[in-house]
Amino acid sequence: MSPAQRLRARVRRVVAGSLLAAAVCAPAPTLAQVPGAEYSGTINGGGTVKLSVGSNGTEIQSFRAFDVPGQDGSGACGISLAGLYALSVPIVGNAFSRPDPTGGFTFDGVFPSPQQAQGTLNITYQGCVTGTRSWTAGTTATAPTPSPTPGPTPSPTPAPSGGSVSGSIGNVHVISGGRVSATYTTTFSLCTASGYCGWYAHAWQLPASQPCSEDTSHLTYVGDLHSTSGTETETDTFSPAFSGRIRLCLYARQASVEHLVAEAVFAPGGPTSSRPFSMTRAQSEVRRALTRRFGTRFTRGLGYRRACSRRSALRVRCVVSWRYARDRYRGSVTVWVHSITSTHTHYSIRIVRTRGA
Repeated sequence: MSPAQRLRARVRRVVAGSLLAAAVCAPAPTLAQVPGAEYSGTINGGGTVKLSVGSNGTEIQSFRAFDVPGQDGSGACGISLAGLYALSVPIVGNAFSRPDPTGGFTFDGVFPSPQQAQGTLNITYQGCVTGTRSWTAGTTATAPTPSPTPGPTPSPTPAPSGGSVSGSIGNVHVISGGRVSATYTTTFSLCTASGYCGWYAHAWQLPASQPCSEDTSHLTYVGDLHSTSGTETETDTFSPAFSGRIRLCLYARQASVEHLVAEAVFAPGGPTSSRPFSMTRAQSEVRRALTRRFGTRFTRGLGYRRACSRRSALRVRCVVSWRYARDRYRGSVTVWVHSITSTHTHYSIRIVRTRGA
């Protein structure tokens, strides 16, 4: 059994054991994870991972993987970003698991200590398959010190806060590669009847013909989780998911309630938004692919040369060569995207090494 398989088996045993214990004796839960913390770390074989724990410490609210190498029918490929947001994956017995029946993005993990997490993930995106990979992550956040239990003094039922929600979406414009940049500002000062004041902002895109509604199919921005009232201003980029005019909808979420903050209609239009997979981006992705495959044998090599040609609006092939130590490397790298607005680049590498005398 591989290390990743052993870890997956361990996670499942922890979950099953904790459920049985809860059914038998129902002890008061002890959280290993830090409520409201974001954990960052690395993925075995390449890439990084980030996950966030809910403010109550009982669920995973987001899970993201970056620059994960994989394989497709043409050879090596890479997934630059795979993210799941606005989740509610329960943490049971300091362990969690999110299966995906479609096989798109599965992950699981366990918190062996308050500032450490580890687990496995498996991503399939547009034919690029990572396989099961283990990951580890950590945080510098610490759990809050529990307050002393107050005596049984009567208290009035708390009432909802008389706060407000406001904000804006501004500076929406097309940038390189057909992507769009927007700045989101949210001011939030509401609390629930139970006194919970936490919130986070997120935005998504819809066709301009549709009014804003709770449809997170095409997220354009997800903000940080806040435990108190405040203001957040962030600039983020996205790829248009629809042709023609687009409506951006900014919401603030508290508990299970979405509050509409602002909306804006934007028409990408013009030649910039229909620009094909640019040669500059393709050449950059070629270097990135070679670095992933060969590591220091490429980054410390000498005499790197390339000659690139466009095979289609979405595919570029580069003939490359370089030297490392006494060896000579020659071959080709093909990079492509599946659509003009895609942020995920795929690649295949055909390199021959000639050993020096």
